[in-house]
Amino acid sequence: MDWLAHRAETLGLDGALTLRMQLVLEELFLNTLLHGYAGDGDNIMELELKKTDPRHVWLVYTDYAPAFNPCEKLFGLAPADPERLGGKGLYLIRDLSASVEYQALNPGNRIRLGFYLEAPRAQE
Repeated sequence: MDWLAHRAETLGLDGALTLRMQLVLEELFLNTLLHGYAGDGDNIMELELKKTDPRHVWLVYTDYAPAFNPCEKLFGLAPADPERLGGKGLYLIRDLSASVEYQALNPGNRIRLGFYLEAPRAQE
């Protein structure tokens, strides 16, 4: 998380956006570690944070675990059950990012998460 905070600061991103990205990243990391790598922490995950234009930033997360496309499950999810412990990671990823894109690798997964640098303006 230190890398993400430092990189976000270098790009001039505000603290609230950085915290949202850190929470999304933590969910991706834990899901990869627990489910993709079955608890084996000796595996590689890669991160990239890019500001592509004045209004957007992209967090690109790559792992080499077995294929898992979160986009197949993300959209159309009912709201998370507040009584249930756990199982809210996909909801957080969906709700805290502006867009989620998946690319299958051989082997592995690449997830590209888009974030607005400021809230999009309502059309007048």
